[in-house]
Amino acid sequence: MPRRPQCLPNSSATDRWSRFAGSASSAVGVAQAVSPQNMLHENEIVILMLRPSVWYIFVTSSTYIVVVLALALLSETSQVIDHVIGLRTMVTITAILVACRLLYGVMEWIGYHYILTNCRLITIQGLLQPQISQTVLGRISSITLTQSLPQKVLRTGTLGFTFEATNMPSGTWHWIRSPQRVEQQIRQAIGRYRGKMRP
Repeated sequence: MPRRPQCLPNSSATDRWSRFAGSASSAVGVAQAVSPQNMLHENEIVILMLRPSVWYIFVTSSTYIVVVLALALLSETSQVIDHVIGLRTMVTITAILVACRLLYGVMEWIGYHYILTNCRLITIQGLLQPQISQTVLGRISSITLTQSLPQKVLRTGTLGFTFEATNMPSGTWHWIRSPQRVEQQIRQAIGRYRGKMRP
């Protein structure tokens, strides 16, 4: 007989999780989500809690910023628009647009939480309406580490997870700092979890 996992939810923990999952629609949703009293099951321990690298903000904003700067430059070289909007106004508008996109990137970054416990892999995405995905460590069949050239330069990477259950989508942790170390920690946690499940 396999051993009973050490972090199965008791009834009160399940109730707390259900209430949060159904009502997480406020700005305090993420804070509630990462709170151990609301998130963790009995005897469950947080091994790792992190966000994407701060570079995520600039990388995800880069395309928008380049387009805005290109349009601003094009507008400045156009004689028609130059008579309507002066240089100072154009610079101000461009700066506001760039700042707004960076602010949006910061808010998006704040809403990401990647959590590894001794039993589960949890991803929280979103600030105002957090979306939570989770899986038991024993259901992770493979982990893939990918690094684009910018990620290698910035010492970050993306971890992809494949789950055994066919009805469960694959999961991804984007722009993780020290991805090799994080991957090793996850693999070790999976090994320990499966060791507890053996007869």
